Amino acid sequence: MKRLLVMLLPALLLIGCGQKESEPDKEVSGGMENQEVVLTVEPIQEPEQIKFNMSLENQGENAVDFQFSTGQKFELVVYDSEHKERYRYSKDKMFTQAFQNLTLEPGETYDFSDEWKEVPEPGTYEVKVTFKGKAEHLKQIQAVQQFEVK
Repeated sequence: MKRLLVMLLPALLLIGCGQKESEPDKEVSGGMENQEVVLTVEPIQEPEQIKFNMSLENQGENAVDFQFSTGQKFELVVYDSEHKERYRYSKDKMFTQAFQNLTLEPGETYDFSDEWKEVPEPGTYEVKVTFKGKAEHLKQIQAVQQFEVK
């Protein structure tokens, strides 16, 4: 009987710890207004690269606290017209595994950028940016933008 209790106790603790109540998430995506945060991405073609200017704006009335589990603040992926991946920001990079925080006050903007050190052949491309910060009551924040390379 004692053995059975010793074996069941850890399992019961794991089951009890794994359950948590949560409020429904708000979906947040770039280019669309939402209740709190907007992510935008602006691709700019330069002679030897494509530059991506990104901006995360808190349009709500309360501060939003983001937590990061690594040094990577965002992921950016470029797809061609056949939805083939052509560029990924994190490819061949390593990021620290340190917890970091970012607080955006109401009306405050966090700006960041990336450069794709290549100008691909002319055509239509799509860039998808995912902000890696997690905030209470917010789903993962993304922006998707089509752009033309001339």
